[in-house]
Formats: sequence, structure tokens, C-alpha cells
Amino acid sequence: NTKVIDTFKELDKIWANDLPKPKFCLNNIRIKKEDIYEVGNGTTIKFYLGGICFIKFFCSKDWKKEHIKDDMFLTVVGSLDWNEYNGNKTPQLIIDKWLMNEVKKITFEDLFGSDDTEEDSLEDFMKLFE
Repeated sequence: NTKVIDTFKELDKIWANDLPKPKFCLNNIRIKKEDIYEVGNGTTIKFYLGGICFIKFFCSKDWKKEHIKDDMFLTVVGSLDWNEYNGNKTPQLIIDKWLMNEVKKITFEDLFGSDDTEEDSLEDFMKLFE
């Protein structure tokens, strides 16, 4: 909701050394590698979610290799603001911290153990729906 950004933008004049600008944390953001764009000289990345631009500055090639995977769940921490460019005003979250967990595909062995054969596991799995 852009009203949150407007509310905190009105308070910009009170953020100072003793009262830092508030940070926001969003958990379990699912994103795919192809949804992430490099901008400028490649040290800035961004993606869009729910009409908000999530942007991270100063990303080295090594950082990108380590932190960007094909399919991820992210927790991001950053500050909300407006990006104003060429008369357009877009809500954005400027990312300070980026924590990532790769998506793990669950197998029958994960659910039922490796002692069962796949056919037995499928049979046991189907019994859950009876």
C-alpha cells in the first residue's frame, strides 16, 4: 500500500542520528532468477513484486553468483521510498540485507524414508487421501 510510503515520507525530516529511518522486513518472497534485472553497469539489481520495485545497489559479480539462484525464497530488509524519474513515481524498497533459501524439491524418500520402494511409497501416499 503506497499510503505507508507517503506516511513515512512525511516524517523524513525527523529521522536523524538518534532516530534512524525505519527499515522493513519482508519474509518468504518467492522469486525466480529470470525475474531479476541488472541495471546501469550491472552493479544494481531489481525485481518487481506487487507493484513495488525491489532494488539492491552495489552488487559485485561474485555477490550475484553467490546470492542469486534459479528459484529462491527471500527475506529482504530495507527502506521504503519513492523513485521519481521522468515524471513517473514508483514505490520502491531499497534493499539493505538479502537472505536467501533455495527451494528444495521434496521426494518420496523425504516423506517416507529411503527403506520403502517407490511403489510402496506411492501406495502409502495415496492412502492419505482415502
